[in-house]
Amino acid sequence: MEAARIDRRLIPVLLAGCVIATLCVWRVSANRPAGYNAAVQSPQVWRPAPRFETLDANNQMFRLERYLGRHRVLVIFVPGRRDEVESAIRLLQQHLDGLERQDVKIAVLSPALPQQHREWLEGLGMGAVPVLTDLRSEIAARWGVNSLVDTATFLVDRKGDAAWSGDVPRPEGELAVVLKRLTSEKVQQ
Repeated sequence: MEAARIDRRLIPVLLAGCVIATLCVWRVSANRPAGYNAAVQSPQVWRPAPRFETLDANNQMFRLERYLGRHRVLVIFVPGRRDEVESAIRLLQQHLDGLERQDVKIAVLSPALPQQHREWLEGLGMGAVPVLTDLRSEIAARWGVNSLVDTATFLVDRKGDAAWSGDVPRPEGELAVVLKRLTSEKVQQ
């Protein structure tokens, strides 16, 4: 009984194949961009944005539904402190013309009372931007903003969809960066 023998000429070819396969696996794993695993695990999904209705600074009812189908809406959750609201409004004032050209409507939500918003806005002259009351932060919670320490910015497209991450909408990023990006886009048709 003769044991199965491998032709000696095949040994270098088999070794070269193993080396090449090992190098390919190493090269593919080494060339993954930063955050690759996170991007693969949580792909961007667009789903309907949570709807809301609440009072603005003039005690008028604001409904998100009113803008859907016609405009994109920038939804901004701001802590209920005067300095935070005024800072967001001043930043919006700088970009208001660009946002209007892009047909982006704005909704700023804060846990402060309507009369507080009215008082804060008197000196700013911002009647065009609705500052809305989210008294118990219930709307913020539906949007995944559980602790309103920093400003959270979301973009709702014309269809009424927002980018989601898991069970809640995904914030677009820092307000100043989002405003700069939106106002530098080519005008939407």
